Amino acid sequence: MASYKEVESSNFEGRPVFLYLFEMNGLSWRYTSADAPVSASLSGRSYTWEPQPIMDDGIRQSGETQADAMKLSMASSVPVAALYLGTPPASPLTVSLFKKHDDSDDVVLTYVGDVAQVDFPSPGTVEFSLVTLSATMDRMGLRLSWMRSCPYALYDTGCLVDKAKYRVTATVLSFGKGDVVLSTDLSVYGDGYFAGGFIEWNRAGRGVDRRGIEAHTGSAITLMGMSDGFSEGDTVYLYPGCTRTAEVCQKRFDNLLNYGGVLHMPGESPFSGKNYF
Repeated sequence: MASYKEVESSNFEGRPVFLYLFEMNGLSWRYTSADAPVSASLSGRSYTWEPQPIMDDGIRQSGETQADAMKLSMASSVPVAALYLGTPPASPLTVSLFKKHDDSDDVVLTYVGDVAQVDFPSPGTVEFSLVTLSATMDRMGLRLSWMRSCPYALYDTGCLVDKAKYRVTATVLSFGKGDVVLSTDLSVYGDGYFAGGFIEWNRAGRGVDRRGIEAHTGSAITLMGMSDGFSEGDTVYLYPGCTRTAEVCQKRFDNLLNYGGVLHMPGESPFSGKNYF
């Protein structure tokens, strides 16, 4: 067979086929614009790509990262679209676009982007808005400010608390609109212990999923959002929250050395206009 370069640069031999790879949490979905299943290899391993009515608005290289975003439309009946029915997944969904020709076995990567937004513009249709990695780098970053409370995100860099040490395993007994009742007697930790933390579990069809915890009373927690995706008997893992005060940082996590706030900050603004010198 001819190489991809030979067929791509020819005047009449090219018969392009586009391959779309969706990936999240180690799971993958493979679709093709062809009208029949396509067998194509990536990294020496052969995969079958399922035919779907799928369309994108083309790859642009304008130099403006936002203008280079791609929109991908397909039937809303595909399994990957079901991820966004209800609460969207906590992990990013990455889309890789490959191109090949019928007369060549070569597969070329042409675009990689993360799903930034999902819309259902008309019945039976889903539209994915993709942004490249370079577009995410153009976003304004957070600035570390001087404050009495801690500015760090719990369990993240800066905070350095090892979340595995504070993980609590529980089983779901029942759930409602945003509420989840757990079999483990969480009341021994005291009301509010898990407020501001999060819950994670292995959800069928999307891997590890997470929800923020808004409130905790007794053996029940209130989620930030809906409780869709839970089933009775699910094993879940809970992680306590933090009020970002020095007292809770030391008492709950023994982490005062990494506390990011300034405890003895003066209570008067240096820009008040008063002359002290």
